[in-house]
Amino acid sequence: MSKPSQFDNYPVQMTLPSSAGEWVATDTGDDSWMPLYRGASPIRCYSDNDHEIQLYLGLYPVQRQGEELINDLNRISDNKIWRIRYQKAKLYNIGGHQVPEQLLEKNDGSQHLVWYWYHVAGQNTVNKYQAKALQVLGLLKGKRQSSVVAIPTKLNDEPEYTRKILGQFVEEMDFSIDRIIDGKI
Repeated sequence: MSKPSQFDNYPVQMTLPSSAGEWVATDTGDDSWMPLYRGASPIRCYSDNDHEIQLYLGLYPVQRQGEELINDLNRISDNKIWRIRYQKAKLYNIGGHQVPEQLLEKNDGSQHLVWYWYHVAGQNTVNKYQAKALQVLGLLKGKRQSSVVAIPTKLNDEPEYTRKILGQFVEEMDFSIDRIIDGKI
């Protein structure tokens, strides 16, 4: 456990992919969505010419007081500009793992669907209690890094169509995301 991690030094410099499949990085959109995960960032927008999706990778190389992945102050929405509409996140199965979905609404009535999950000690989870347990396991295995992955996009008139677009993005970007958060890029 005393072996230093490659991620022990702050700030973490992380390069998000410039493209994956049909998705190409664009300038960050101006819809003002940003999750609240203290001590974590960055965010990047992607487009396939018809749709825009944001990718937020909140990486925690090591846990520090006030900068923990699982913290009561962390949330997928700021609840000021964007408010949560589902009382409890809905779960969807994509690519062999589950993702929670949350519907966010802006003061002007625009809506986003957001899929998100935690990646701790090399494993994905949607449960914050399991994430905490994985952090302990990660300490024992020398895998202390953890992260939150959040992927929002504008809600289309047809929620199933929006979910299909999110699913395609995750499928094409999944390998790159895993490599980044496991520290292999």
